[in-house]
Amino acid sequence: MDEQLKRIEYYEDLLNKAADIIRKKPFLAKNLPSLQDCLKQLDEYYASESWKGDFSDEEKGLIPGDVRRGVLSEDGIYNVLEDGEEWTDEVVGSLMEKPYYLIDLLPERVQAEGKGRFFDVERCIISSQYAQALRRRFSGVVLKLYCYKDISVFCGGEKYWKNDPSPEEIEEIIAGKEHCLFLLPEEETLISLNNDDIFMTVYNLSASNRDLLEKLAGSEGLFLRRNKENE
Repeated sequence: MDEQLKRIEYYEDLLNKAADIIRKKPFLAKNLPSLQDCLKQLDEYYASESWKGDFSDEEKGLIPGDVRRGVLSEDGIYNVLEDGEEWTDEVVGSLMEKPYYLIDLLPERVQAEGKGRFFDVERCIISSQYAQALRRRFSGVVLKLYCYKDISVFCGGEKYWKNDPSPEEIEEIIAGKEHCLFLLPEEETLISLNNDDIFMTVYNLSASNRDLLEKLAGSEGLFLRRNKENE
């Protein structure tokens, strides 16, 4: 029983922590790693035999009356998981509305008269072995950035963000050609890499991080340039 009560208390604390983050305004991207950690653990508990046993004991009146038991209600965890997903989508969406930079193969935007050739070159890169080499360059930028900044990562097909990924996980995610997002939580900067793009998009980049990222991009033979359509 002591182990069971400790478990219920642990997940009750996670539930309240997640709910507090979700309720607090304004929504801050720096809270995303903490929220995602809570949601992932709560989801795993909610789907486990432990939760089913705890819920059954609650229905039988076997849990002491003074124990906080929001996690044992039928909708307690479910509602926080749903609200947490909406909170995350809103935070990411708001970052993607910020001005952005590109980490690109090209030092400046191709003018309209050159667009035909650009798309031919883009198709050539995507369909050739050069695409893998380009992904390795992107990986090099993110890995070097990871030496200086905390990073959380989300990969298409996954349910939750991963905090403190290993360098090998970052490399594998970028090489996998899935849509992936990298968040610098303290700076509230978001880096996006779509499936077959030959550039990475960097949203909400501060001046100090811009200088660092410009050097890191350059070290991989890439260019950091501002999207002038936002000016």
